Amino acid sequence: MNRFAVFGSPIAHSLSPIIHQAFGKQCGISLSYEKILTPSGQLKAELKQFRANGGMGANITVPLKQEAYALCDNLIARAIEAKAVNTLYWQDDKLWGDNTDGEGLKRDLIQNLSLRLQDKRILILGAGGATLGILGPLLEEHPQAIVIVNRTLKKAKALCDRSFLISAHSYESLNTSNLAPFDIIINATSCSVHNMLPPLAARWIQGAFVMDLAYMKNQKTPFQQWATVNGATQSHDGLGMLVEQAAIGFALWHHKTPDTQDVLRKLRQGAL
Repeated sequence: MNRFAVFGSPIAHSLSPIIHQAFGKQCGISLSYEKILTPSGQLKAELKQFRANGGMGANITVPLKQEAYALCDNLIARAIEAKAVNTLYWQDDKLWGDNTDGEGLKRDLIQNLSLRLQDKRILILGAGGATLGILGPLLEEHPQAIVIVNRTLKKAKALCDRSFLISAHSYESLNTSNLAPFDIIINATSCSVHNMLPPLAARWIQGAFVMDLAYMKNQKTPFQQWATVNGATQSHDGLGMLVEQAAIGFALWHHKTPDTQDVLRKLRQGAL
């Protein structure tokens, strides 16, 4: 049986095994897919053991996407652009890395949620691996501006060289600024996973389309709940993005494209 896994910390909440097994059933592919708890600094050792025990491919989640990037022998172009990896596979004993996060997010926003990104003002919370993965695909849609806010301003500023459309703030400087309102706010931090909220002033939420890249089974994330209370026009979680990016990785591994809508619908209904 083909063996796959997702590595990260925390990892118990991950729906990736359910999604990939559903894709496998759809496509007539027998596979196993497990969750492997992996703290920072331990990915190399865990991958070595996984490969030795028959591992064929892997997904990478918080906080290991940049660590995975550094371990790859070869990289797909979009992973090079992101400098972060969420999808791995071995070919001729070489470790290849890809980043399907941004394309997955774009498919969810545009195809599933019918959102237009062109000329929109986008605020991204966080400057970690998740943000690295989504910046390129968002820029491809020609937004008016992207503002990245992060607790450590230096980390956010390091991403500004991607495009003249990107600017950076600390939460303190953003919250006291007179910037124009944002059309779209994306929470790319791991706050919701830890049942926390980023220190964003509530005034930014009013009238905005809000997405939290985190997800929680059968309930809204803390950030979604807070955004709804504070006047967001819509609030969505990262489940659609998760399913869409998983489908891209699945096709990369198995050379078959699964039906994402069927799996997403069943997940929302609690049928998986």
